Amino acid sequence: MTQLIEFSSQQQTLRALLNPAKNKIGVIFLPGYERSSVDYKFKNIVDQLKGQVNLFRFDFSGHGISDGSFAQITNESLLNEIKLACQALKQHCLQVKKLVLVSHSFAGCLALKHTKQNPNHINKLVFLAPAFNQKNYTGFGLRGVFKLINRLPGITLASILLLKNITNMYNNPVNLVKPIFTLKLIG
Repeated sequence: MTQLIEFSSQQQTLRALLNPAKNKIGVIFLPGYERSSVDYKFKNIVDQLKGQVNLFRFDFSGHGISDGSFAQITNESLLNEIKLACQALKQHCLQVKKLVLVSHSFAGCLALKHTKQNPNHINKLVFLAPAFNQKNYTGFGLRGVFKLINRLPGITLASILLLKNITNMYNNPVNLVKPIFTLKLIG
């Protein structure tokens, strides 16, 4: 059963949709700028994994079902909100020992930066159409991204080569989602 979870960041209420499972894996979905965790791309993944892992679809402040103003967000506030989302998931699913971040677009840069700052915090990263070309925002370009990924201990990366065909996901999401996520998140 899907639950609405609320938690706070700088006097704002952040919200997430939680689908709990009796599993030690927690998956947090991070939508890109001006996107929401209730977008069909995340819902399709949730439909495939429901009951297998703990699923936490989170919206940044000023996005989707969370409060706040889009005009007031900063990279630092978004990074802090990822940390708060990880804490909120663990508070609601006490059995969670491993965290996976599934990020879309610009949130891929944030997920990578969060993992760099907290290398023992995240077990896996999955990128959906990542905006790794945002050097001004991330401080590292595409080449730097791959160097960073190779240096992070304990990170398993879903194949970016598979994600170059991400347009297939938008045309027929179930066909692409099941092989990538079932094998990479659970296995």
